[in-house]
Amino acid sequence: MSVTITRKRGDTYPIEATIKINGELVDLSGSVMKFSFKPSDGSGTVTTIDGVLSTTELGKVIFTPTENDMAVAGKYLFDIQRSNGGIIATHLSGMLLLEGDVTP
Repeated sequence: MSVTITRKRGDTYPIEATIKINGELVDLSGSVMKFSFKPSDGSGTVTTIDGVLSTTELGKVIFTPTENDMAVAGKYLFDIQRSNGGIIATHLSGMLLLEGDVTP
């Protein structure tokens, strides 16, 4: 599934995702979740944010970026991957738009 996430440069509020396969919530126990993004023009490096699994909601993962993670306005490609027992699956991908803001 491809989606667009829009944020303001420097914002650190969490990015939350609910992981489903065939419409069913996925038990993420034992999984390692990663939110990775890179400039859409292919330049620069990949930034990766480790996910925290919800203890109260099945299938929910929370990625909390730092101000530095979100420091540069621009267009980025992103994906959310899960690894568990040697299996890697990409559950979501798309565009991350970091817009400029007024406050430095």
